[in-house]
Amino acid sequence: MAELALSMGGLENLTDLDLSHNKDLSGNAKTWASCLKTLTHLRSLEMQDCGTESRDVKYLAKAISEMGNLMDCNFSGSQVELDVSSSDSLIRLTIRSGSFRTGDIGEDMADILQSLCNRVDLVSLILENIYGLSDSVTLWTPVLSKLTHLEELELYGCSLQSTDIEHLAVALSQMPALRELSLKDNWSLGGSAESWAPSLEKLRYVRHLNLDNCALTEEDMRHIHEVRERCSPWKLSCGLYGLIERSMTHDWL
Repeated sequence: MAELALSMGGLENLTDLDLSHNKDLSGNAKTWASCLKTLTHLRSLEMQDCGTESRDVKYLAKAISEMGNLMDCNFSGSQVELDVSSSDSLIRLTIRSGSFRTGDIGEDMADILQSLCNRVDLVSLILENIYGLSDSVTLWTPVLSKLTHLEELELYGCSLQSTDIEHLAVALSQMPALRELSLKDNWSLGGSAESWAPSLEKLRYVRHLNLDNCALTEEDMRHIHEVRERCSPWKLSCGLYGLIERSMTHDWL
């Protein structure tokens, strides 16, 4: 892979490249990802079904951060996907995984976020089903705060705990462009809003907070609503799932 990237680096007309289904690249991006930056004219790169593993992601993110012309790419395996899509010269980056090694996820995520600081065109970041983030929030949230150009952040199903919200809110309070925050599918937040809702006061830039499918009770909603009344008027979307066998959706303007 390294030799291939180097040989194509001087091809100015090479803007789209598809290397999908090369499963021999699995697990060793450390050895070849840095060579991708020689493809300076590349705008689209497809590497689907290449056996991408969690240990590859930080090296791929580093490469993406150094490829300023790259606007669309996909790296995927059976359990991990790293996807970049573009719109109006701005990019959205998504990482989906349930297989990050818990002991490494904090440091890996900090490295990933540090790399992404170089992409000032990154306006949306989605982290989906990355278990272990809650065990290492003190490692990666300080770096998250450096993404001051980010407009949208989604942390889907990452098993966030009540104690994580304060650290997250402190980081987000330093991100003036952030308008959309989604914490949906973090079921572990349910039943404990009394302890974490006060931290929401720090979300001074957020205009829409999504807490769908967080197993919130009506008691949780009272604490959240009290905070909302005292601070910025964000739009709040929540699906409530309590002991009753029905759901209730609140969407406050």
